[in-house]
Amino acid sequence: MKRTGKILIALLLICAVAAVLPGPIGAAQAAPAGEASSLTVIPGSQEELSDLAGAGVVVDLYQVASAAREGSGYAYTLGERYAGLREGLDQVLTTPVGEALEALSELAAQAALGGGDRAVPTVEGAPAGSAVGGIEPGLYLVVVRGSRPERYLGTIKGANGRDIIVSRVQTGNWLYTYLPRLVFLPGKPVDANGNNSPANPGGWLFNVRMTLKPTRENGRLGSLEIVKTLTDFVADHQGFFVFKVDVYVGGELISSTLYNMIFDQAGQQRITVPDLPEGAEVVVTEEYSGASYRLTTAGMVRGTISAGEVLQAEFTNTGSTGDGGAIINHFNFEDEGGWVWTPIPVIE
Repeated sequence: MKRTGKILIALLLICAVAAVLPGPIGAAQAAPAGEASSLTVIPGSQEELSDLAGAGVVVDLYQVASAAREGSGYAYTLGERYAGLREGLDQVLTTPVGEALEALSELAAQAALGGGDRAVPTVEGAPAGSAVGGIEPGLYLVVVRGSRPERYLGTIKGANGRDIIVSRVQTGNWLYTYLPRLVFLPGKPVDANGNNSPANPGGWLFNVRMTLKPTRENGRLGSLEIVKTLTDFVADHQGFFVFKVDVYVGGELISSTLYNMIFDQAGQQRITVPDLPEGAEVVVTEEYSGASYRLTTAGMVRGTISAGEVLQAEFTNTGSTGDGGAIINHFNFEDEGGWVWTPIPVIE
């Protein structure tokens, strides 16, 4: 294995805060027809926005509760998935305490995103920084993510040791971590501490602006190269090799991905895994090589990603006398069961 430099980065777990701000300050805005609202989500400070500009940051909204007019306010009906949040919602509806809304946000994120059967967003992939209109009255969970399809959800440890779901955005310089947050639409003017609750005084605001404060850590990038050498080819036995790449940041598994190579003759092949954060610990395992080929090197390689460098994980196999087919191990991450594997035959 070849690598240049080694930098360890401790994951900084800083509690993120979301603030809901009105458009024209202090002015309640008239509701459009049907009382639909608009929401603009700003994913960071002005300095952070300059860095995030090229990351394709988008927003998903999950409706936790619908709302209907009741006198001068609204009555909220929780969706079936969120039925267990009634007590927390009632607390938020009767007090402007910010901690209550943060706690309810954590529970809502767990209900929407914590299991293998995730909720379907009401609004999906809306560009951050742009107003999303036509949103029906209700309570919504706001999740910020990058537009690239890599796995973006993870967890951090809360003050009480409980796992809290977060979302992440990777840029060329930084790794941003966001706590999913709830917002009422329409909303009320925030209080002196930036807390948003229907219990706050003032008129209803139908054009809501929400500014998020993510944590930001060193996100300089390096890459991984898997190098496979096949010294001898067994006639009529295609060489099929499967590698699992686990990436850890601050000791937390942030991704686990399978890659495969197919050989029709002896030789060497390479797979590059780009855009890995500096300081990430990488574990590369040869998961499958078939009965016709055996490893002559270690079956697992560990290393640390350095910015601007390529970490190489090298594996060598030679032909053996057995017969074998090939499989791809398909897997999904489930909170209760962890990584769940399903063998899928690909070669008879």
